[in-house]
Amino acid sequence: MPSKLLMSLFDRKERVCTLLLARQVIDSQRSCDAILSNFECLRALDLEALYIKILPNSFDKIKHLRYLDLSYNKMKLLPSSITRLYNLQTLILVGCSELLSLPRHLKYLINLRHILIDGCCKLTHMPRGLGQLTSISTLDVFVMADKNSKSTDAAGLAELSQLYNLRGKLVISNLAHNLHGDAANSEVANLKEKVHLQSLHLQWTDDVNDHDDELLLGGLQPYSDLKALQVDRYMGMKFATWLSLLTNLVSLKLQFCRNLQELPSLDQSMSHLKEVELVSLTSLEYVNLERDYSVASRKLFFPRLERLTIDDCPNLKGWWKRNGPTGLTPTTSMIHQNQNEPFFPCLSHLNISGCPNLIFMPLFPNIESSKLRKISFIPFQQTAVPMKSIFSSCSSPNPFTPIRLPRLRYLELEDLEDIERTLLSVLSFLNIENYCKLDNLPKEIANLSSLKFLYVGDCPNFTSLPKGIGNLSALNSLYIWRCSNLSSLPQEIANLSSLKELRIERCTKLESLPEGMHSLNSLFKLDISECPCLESLPEGISNVSSLITLSIKACCKLVSLPEGMHGLTSLKDLDIKECPSLEALSEGIANLSSLRSLTLESCDKLALLPQGIGNLSSLKSLALERCDNLATLPQGLHGLTSLDQLNIRECHNLESLSEGIVNLSSLTYLSIEKCHKLAALPQGLHGLTSLTHLYIEECPNLHSLPEGICNLSSLVHLSLERCDKLATLPQELHRRNSLKLHIAKCPLLSQRINDDRIRLCSTCVQLEIQECPRLPQRAKEDRHGDRAKIAHVPYALLDDEFMHYLSSAE
Repeated sequence: MPSKLLMSLFDRKERVCTLLLARQVIDSQRSCDAILSNFECLRALDLEALYIKILPNSFDKIKHLRYLDLSYNKMKLLPSSITRLYNLQTLILVGCSELLSLPRHLKYLINLRHILIDGCCKLTHMPRGLGQLTSISTLDVFVMADKNSKSTDAAGLAELSQLYNLRGKLVISNLAHNLHGDAANSEVANLKEKVHLQSLHLQWTDDVNDHDDELLLGGLQPYSDLKALQVDRYMGMKFATWLSLLTNLVSLKLQFCRNLQELPSLDQSMSHLKEVELVSLTSLEYVNLERDYSVASRKLFFPRLERLTIDDCPNLKGWWKRNGPTGLTPTTSMIHQNQNEPFFPCLSHLNISGCPNLIFMPLFPNIESSKLRKISFIPFQQTAVPMKSIFSSCSSPNPFTPIRLPRLRYLELEDLEDIERTLLSVLSFLNIENYCKLDNLPKEIANLSSLKFLYVGDCPNFTSLPKGIGNLSALNSLYIWRCSNLSSLPQEIANLSSLKELRIERCTKLESLPEGMHSLNSLFKLDISECPCLESLPEGISNVSSLITLSIKACCKLVSLPEGMHGLTSLKDLDIKECPSLEALSEGIANLSSLRSLTLESCDKLALLPQGIGNLSSLKSLALERCDNLATLPQGLHGLTSLDQLNIRECHNLESLSEGIVNLSSLTYLSIEKCHKLAALPQGLHGLTSLTHLYIEECPNLHSLPEGICNLSSLVHLSLERCDKLATLPQELHRRNSLKLHIAKCPLLSQRINDDRIRLCSTCVQLEIQECPRLPQRAKEDRHGDRAKIAHVPYALLDDEFMHYLSSAE
C-alpha cells in the first residue's frame, strides 16, 4: 500500500502539479497505480531510483503530464499507456539497465522534445516512426538493432533524417548492424544537416567483422561546426576524409579502432583542437603519412592543442613518416633534427602509455604535466635537450644532460626504455616507477631546487639516494617503495628542512634509519611499512617535535620503540601494526600530551601496556587488536578523560578489563570482539554516562552482563552476538528507552527468554533477533501472542524475516 505520507496528499490532489518521490515511498506496482489514479492534474512526475520493476498501464490517467523521469529503475518494458501522454515533452530513462525496448507507438508523442536513455545498456533498438517526432531537440542515444534481433519494429538510420533540431550530444551505437539498407546508404541519417549538434559519438561493435565500415563511416559526415567527435571500434583501415573538414573541432577521440592504418591530415585544418585521445589503435604506424612542414606551417601546427593522450598503440612509430639521414642511431638522428621539428605551442598535458616503438614526436616545450609508461624516452629527450647541448653530446655524450622544460611541474616515469639521467631544474613532482635498471639517482638531483615531491618505486636494483639529497630545500614528500636492495638512507636526509612526509614501504633490506632525523623540524608524518629487516628506530626521532603521525606496520624484527618518545610533543596518531617481535612500549608514551589516537594491532609478544597510559588526557581513540599475549589492561585507564572510542578485538588471552574503564565518562563507543577468555565485564559500567553503542561479539566465556548496563542513560544500541554461554539479560533492561537491540547466535539466551522477559522490547525502537531458534519461531507462529508484544516496535527483524517495518515517514 502507499505510505501514509503519500496518502495524506490524496486530499489535496487537485492542487498537486509536481510530484518528486524519495526512495522507499513506493513499495509496489499498486502504489504506483494509486499515484496515477489520484493525481490527474500532474504536470511533472519524478520516480527516479525507486527500484520499480513493473509499471502499471495507467499513465494515460495523467494526461496533462509534461515531464516524466523514470531513471534508475529496474523495469524491462514500458507500458503502452505512456504513448497516450500526448502533452509529454520530456521522457528520462537514464540508467534503466534492464530496459529492453521503447514503446512501439512512441511516435504518437507529438510534443516530445527530449528523450534521455543513456545507461540503458540492454536496449535492443529504437522504434520505427521516431523520425516523425520532428520537434525532438535532445536524443542522447540512438541504438541500431542487433543482427539477431527479431523485432520488425526496429528503426534504421533514416529515422534521423528529419530530426533537424537535434542539439547537444548524440551517440549512435551498434553501427555494424545496419539492417535497413547497405553501408553505402548511411548518408540517409543526414548528419551534415544537423547544424545544432555539438558532439557526435559513433560506436561499432566488437563481434562483427563482415561489414564495410569505411563506406558506412563515409556516409555519416557531420556538420562542419561539430565541436567533439568520438569513434569507437571502427574496423576500417582508412578514416573518412571528412574528418579534415571539421575545422571547428575541439575534441577528437579514437578508441579501439584496431584495423585503422591511415588518418587524413589533421594539423593544417584543425586549428581549434584542444584535446586528442588515440587509444588502442593497434595497426596505426603514423598519425600523418606525409610530411611537408615549412617554417610557416610550423607556426600553425595544432596551435590550441592542450591535452594529448596516446595509449596502447604498439605499432606507432611517430607522428609522421620520416626520411632522416642514414648512418645515425635513432637518438642522434632525432637530436640533430629537432631544431627543425614542428612543435605543440600550447600542449600542457601529455600522457603516453604502451607505445614501445614510438621514437619521434612533434616537440612539446611547454608541457606542465606528463605521464610516460612503457615507451622509449627518446621523444621526451628530443624536446628536452637544449640546442647548445646537442652537438657536444654527439661527440662526447654527457650522461647528465641538462633539460629545459620551464613549465614542467609533474612528471611520472614508469617502465621506460633507454632513459638517460636528466636534470629538470624547475620540476616540482618526480615519480620514477618500475625502472629495473635504476641503481641510484645522480648527484645532480641536488640541483632540483623546486622539487617538492620525489617518489621512487618498483626499482629492484635501486640501492641508495645520492649524498647531495640534503640540498633539496623545497622537498615536502619523499616516498620510496618496493626497492628491495635499499639497505639504508643517507645521513644527509637530516638536512631536508622542508620535508613534511617520509614514507618507506616494502624495502626488504632496509636495516636502519639515519640518526640525524631529529633535525627534520618540518616532518609531520612518518610511515614505515613492510620492512622486515628494520630492528629499531633511531633515538633521534624522539626529538622531532613537529611529528603528528607515526605509523609502523609489518616490521617483524622491530623489538622496541625509542625510550625518549616524550619529546614527540605534537604527536596525535600512533599506529603500530603487525610487529610480532615488539615486547613493550616505551614508558615515554605516557607523556604524549597531544596523542589522540593509539592503535596496537598484531603485536603478539606485547604483554603489558605502560602503567602511565592513563596520563594521555587528549586520547580519543584506543584500539587493541590481535595482541594475543595481552592478559589485562592497566588500572590507570580512568585518566583517559577524553576517550571516545575503545575497540578490543581478538585479544584471545585477555581475561578481564580494568575497573578503571568504568570511569571513562566521555566514552561513547565500546566494542569487544573475539576475546575468548573474557568471562565478565566490570560491575560499575553505569559510570559510562556517555556510552551510546555497546557491541559484544564472539566472547564464548562471557556468561552474564552487569546490571549497571540498565543505568546507561545514553545507550541507544546494544548488540550481542556469538556469546555461547550468555544465559541471561539484566532484569531491568526493558526500562531502557529507545533502545536498538540486536541479538544473534546466543543459544542459551534464547532458551531462557520467557513471556515476561519479552518485556525488554517494550521501549525498543529496533529489534533484531537472528539464529536464536526458539523466540523467532514462536513469534512467527504467534501461538503465545508474541506478535502483539512486539507490535509497537517500529523495526522488527527475526531470522532475516521482517515482522513489520514502520518507516519514519509513516
